[in-house]
Amino acid sequence: MGSSGAGKSTLLNVLAGYKTGHSNGTILINGQPRSLNKFRKLSRYIMQEDLLQPNMTVLQNMKIAAHLKLGTTVTPAEKRRKIEEIMSMLRLAKTKNTMTSCLSGGEKKRLSIALELVSDPPIIFLDEPTTGLDDVASVQCISLLKMIAMGGRTVICSIHTPSARIFSNFDHVYIMADGQCAYAGVGDDVVQFLSTLNLQCPTHYNPADFVIEVLNREYGDYTERMVMTMENGRCYRWNKPVSCYKTNYAEITNFRRSNQIPILIRIAMYFSYIRYGLEGLVIAIYGSGREGMFCPPEEIFCEIRYPDELLKQVGMESVNYCFGLLPFYAEFLPRP
Repeated sequence: MGSSGAGKSTLLNVLAGYKTGHSNGTILINGQPRSLNKFRKLSRYIMQEDLLQPNMTVLQNMKIAAHLKLGTTVTPAEKRRKIEEIMSMLRLAKTKNTMTSCLSGGEKKRLSIALELVSDPPIIFLDEPTTGLDDVASVQCISLLKMIAMGGRTVICSIHTPSARIFSNFDHVYIMADGQCAYAGVGDDVVQFLSTLNLQCPTHYNPADFVIEVLNREYGDYTERMVMTMENGRCYRWNKPVSCYKTNYAEITNFRRSNQIPILIRIAMYFSYIRYGLEGLVIAIYGSGREGMFCPPEEIFCEIRYPDELLKQVGMESVNYCFGLLPFYAEFLPRP
């Protein structure tokens, strides 16, 4: 992120391997030097301008992309399934028979992303994906990229000045000024970082707008101090690990006896029994349509007089009584 001329697109081009001339340095991936040829096969770069065939429909574009990217190793049925899955995820199913030239700006951007998702790349680069889109389409585009990232992919995009809602979607931000790094870390911590430099972001003010104003020297020249504090991107104080939803599942099968189950899994199973057993007992006491409990006269209002409110407070309003008691009995009844 950064103002115009900060070097966002240049850095993105170098990282993506799109431009390699007139630049020097080392790019590491997981601590290892990057192999450019292998990296290009694993990543996709979506440019600012949508490079689409205007005289073909959305579905035709997707079919051609599938044939070119997947080749003959994938069956036609599998290609159709993958196309339908991607179009459904990116909300393009209703426009599959629409000519590309008739799509809106947001739909064109989603189609550009869909064409690259055909090969299932683990890394996606996007150069200012919200350029030319209105506020609603911009929010939808970034929310879509967030969903893709939560699926296990790494999504890297450049952006000028995002709204507060868009800014809150980013897990990590890299703010640039004059070709240098002024901040690198979690987006939510940028206000705290600025406060260490005696720069207080006004309440209810967009942090992204405020940091760009600071870098534009509207509050004085703090750019050099920010770059030095961040060690030009080498300071990892403001970085935090990011969790994502897993798309791969492991199934544990073929256990014949309880003593064959690994000890850690057995401990977790006991905790589950206790949890569901406790839920079953609580529902047995306070559930099943029990009447309101006694409220002393000296109390003006008894907040949890009614059992339904008590169950809601402890997060058990939707617990099933029979299901809760079943593992409880299974654990504590005598075994042969």
